[in-house]
Amino acid sequence: MKTSEHGINLIKRFEGLRLEAYKCSAGVWTIGYGYTLGVKQGDRITQEQAEQYLIDYIRNAEKQLNELIKVEVSQNQYDALMSLFYNIGYAQFASSTCLKRLNNKDYKGAAEALVWWNKAGGKILQGLVNRRDAEKELFLQNEKEQAVNIVEKMNVLGSAETFKKVQQVVEQIEFENQGVDGQTKKQIAVDILNKLIDIPFINEGTEAIILGILVDKAVYYFNEFIWKKAS
Repeated sequence: MKTSEHGINLIKRFEGLRLEAYKCSAGVWTIGYGYTLGVKQGDRITQEQAEQYLIDYIRNAEKQLNELIKVEVSQNQYDALMSLFYNIGYAQFASSTCLKRLNNKDYKGAAEALVWWNKAGGKILQGLVNRRDAEKELFLQNEKEQAVNIVEKMNVLGSAETFKKVQQVVEQIEFENQGVDGQTKKQIAVDILNKLIDIPFINEGTEAIILGILVDKAVYYFNEFIWKKAS
């Protein structure tokens, strides 16, 4: 599996971006989006380099994570696990109770064990508590329910730009025949989106997350849901 855009954005949100080397809460020299390999005091990078460091690390981490996970996981679960892996590293993840429970198909137990990783330097940090809670919520969230919730929330989170982008995605979708021809379904989807275009938008971060989820892993469920709403 690969990390979705939503998973990458989750990591970015909690790591934050720093273009000059700094010591993290664990006393490790860090730069970019929580990148630590070979970083030393005085290092500086550009935002483009920070993005590349992040993607390079994630692509390598995906190979390791795919070897460690022995059971089937959803995209949401994978993204949550990658965020944890990125934060605590290979060795600690590989020996974690979270992974052991996961590979025993104890998914709820794995989610509970995930939140135990909330300390740095022996102290509980609120930032880590918040991150683990977000990862747990994502891990446990059914993807169909997630897509439905997003569509419901669009009534207050929509912007013209957002829905024009989403509309472009919808227009490119190859709909499956489910009693109604694909052209009809597509038109229903576009019509519903058009009705939402003028609603005020309140948060740029939410826009990015919505678009990432819709494009990466919820397009099918999104279309299925809006078709049911319209029928």
